[in-house]
Amino acid sequence: MLLKAPTIVSIAFLSFLLFPVLLLTSTTSLSVLFEELNDPFVRQAIINTYIYGGGGALVAVFLGGVYAWFVNRTDLPAKYFFHVATLLPLTVPMVVKAISWIFLFSPRIGLVNVWYQQTFNTEAALFNIYTMPGLIFALGVGGIPLAYLTMSSAFNAIDSSFEEASLISGAGKLRTTLRITMGVARPAILSAFLLLFLIGIMNFDYPFILGTPARIETLATIVYDYIKERVPPSYSAAINMSVVYLLITLVVMSLYLWSTRKLFRFATVTGKMRTQTVFNLGRWRFVGVLVCGTIIGLSFVLPFAVVLLVSLMPYYTVKPDMFAVLTIDNYIKLFQQDLFWVSIRNSFMMSTTTGLVATFLSITVSYAILRSKSNWTRILEYLSVLPLSYPGVVYSLALLWMFLTIPVFSTYLYGTLWALVFALLVVWLPYSTRIVSSAMVQVSSEIEEAADIMGAGWLRKTKDVLIPLLRRSMLNSFSYVFINSFRELGAVSILVTSGSYVLTMYISDLLRQSAASLTMIAAISTFTTLSLALLAGVFNLLARKTSVG
Repeated sequence: MLLKAPTIVSIAFLSFLLFPVLLLTSTTSLSVLFEELNDPFVRQAIINTYIYGGGGALVAVFLGGVYAWFVNRTDLPAKYFFHVATLLPLTVPMVVKAISWIFLFSPRIGLVNVWYQQTFNTEAALFNIYTMPGLIFALGVGGIPLAYLTMSSAFNAIDSSFEEASLISGAGKLRTTLRITMGVARPAILSAFLLLFLIGIMNFDYPFILGTPARIETLATIVYDYIKERVPPSYSAAINMSVVYLLITLVVMSLYLWSTRKLFRFATVTGKMRTQTVFNLGRWRFVGVLVCGTIIGLSFVLPFAVVLLVSLMPYYTVKPDMFAVLTIDNYIKLFQQDLFWVSIRNSFMMSTTTGLVATFLSITVSYAILRSKSNWTRILEYLSVLPLSYPGVVYSLALLWMFLTIPVFSTYLYGTLWALVFALLVVWLPYSTRIVSSAMVQVSSEIEEAADIMGAGWLRKTKDVLIPLLRRSMLNSFSYVFINSFRELGAVSILVTSGSYVLTMYISDLLRQSAASLTMIAAISTFTTLSLALLAGVFNLLARKTSVG
């Protein structure tokens, strides 16, 4: 059977994106990998990576699950507010969240710790963010929105007859929730945990900013250190470590995909009419509001508030009257710095290009997977999922290695924003493809068949039929990829040069180079967060108008 254009284009482009990883892995051998695994330093980094990812996933699933239960299965007041509030932390870059936790829980300059030390006349810190528990806390709180969104749909889909039968048989609300609701939602909870675990072990931002000062090394930070912190760079060690890293993430990704397939065995939505069981909290409604408010406070309000207040301080201090004098001088100085505007421009161009390319490529890939009857469909589907297992810092190294070994790529790509776009495409294309494909499934093939009868080719059919019908999902895909690309640090950390300097790297470099720039860093962080929140609001408004139209 002849391959159609969408299948050929999709396989060719995805193969090109995956080529750097194949080139990277071809330079090592099993014997070298076993030697790496026998190194105590490497083994400790692997253990740290697992503890960090697993601990953060547990915290996120627990807090996100509790939040999802209150919002979806109880008569909690202001449900809509609490639902929308979970989306706000998604606009805050991880590097900004890490800085906010430093302002709060640094053992020497953290506001909470300094207050605790002065109040109780002790030198001990109440909570040290530069520890493994601190890293787990940061990752777990940062993962609450994704955990909530993942489990919220599962709680909504539960057949209430199971809970009603439990209540009728004499079981209390708490026992019904723990035994029935959580039991039926267990596959979704496992899937959420594995997804957050995968994201956690691939995360670079928190270990880089919070773990490095405490010498807590993970696989992500080791790969970066071998390239950026050693003179000369140790490429062979970084490559060997990257391959070990990839093998670990591939195993976790396979477990995650297995868990998502297992979800189909737990279908609880039937064709019968049903009503949603809503647990009456009664006098405990106040507790529900307090719990959900605390979770939102930890994940967004507290981190953003402290960064905003520090940005208005003339200089950073932890004295009792530190907020007595507030000023906008930091913003005035910031807006006068050329490097700031260069990094903003580069970040905007990079994110816009990545969002557009990912969205249009996802249309091609989704069409080839859903509409093609070729035997290549399964291969294409696997190629589209495989990048989920690529840590951003590893793919960044893979691209750098390709530039060093194949001069033609170095000539035209290295040092440009296109190198960053390629790295970000691999990280976010799988998510974009799922956003678009979920909408394309709803488009009947009869519409395209009618276009075929009229003699329309694939490009004409895509332009005149598919794109108008997929406008909402395309906008959702673009906004998701744009915002996450703007926030990304790991995938661009190794590839950034003076000609492709982006905002997240600018913030990270300021934090590591000058402790005196804390108020300026806070101003940049506040500006970035507000800008992304504004853009997210604009994207949401456009999406609503698109769906109405």
